[in-house]
Amino acid sequence: RSLREESLEALAYRDPLTGLLNRRALDERAAQAFDVAPGVLRTVTVVSLDINRLKQVNDTLGHLAGDQLIQSVARALNTAFGRLAGTLVARVGGDEFTVLATGHDPVAVVEIADRLCQRTWRFGSGAGVSAGAATVTVRHGTTLTPARVFAAADRAQYVAKHGRLSSTVVAHDVA
Repeated sequence: RSLREESLEALAYRDPLTGLLNRRALDERAAQAFDVAPGVLRTVTVVSLDINRLKQVNDTLGHLAGDQLIQSVARALNTAFGRLAGTLVARVGGDEFTVLATGHDPVAVVEIADRLCQRTWRFGSGAGVSAGAATVTVRHGTTLTPARVFAAADRAQYVAKHGRLSSTVVAHDVA
């Protein structure tokens, strides 16, 4: 019975291709990060990342290579952000990932994202990631929601991707 429950939990909270947590797990952890006791301040940084040229990899090298690129990026994200204790890395879409870093210096989080943006993968020219980040300080009773912070990071990521930037774009329009 215990093994069955673990299996069901894995199905509910894990992405089968990468083994990373999924959107459901991210949303639950974000809700916890925004639930703070009176008098407590918590820094929350969200990084939105997108794989560049995945369609081109799929079209030229095949979908198996595309899956391998997704898995390679997932491992790199997990390794890089895993150095920040308690940081969650989730696959939230086909080639989209979100990082939730709670209680860490936003500069350190963005530096990690920058290094990933500058990295190239062995799947052809331009295969890499674009990143956007948003940081907020959460206090008890805030009306700010995780969805607004995710949206701000996503908008910043969109700017990075369309500008073909090799650094993280930081959002300043969260609130």
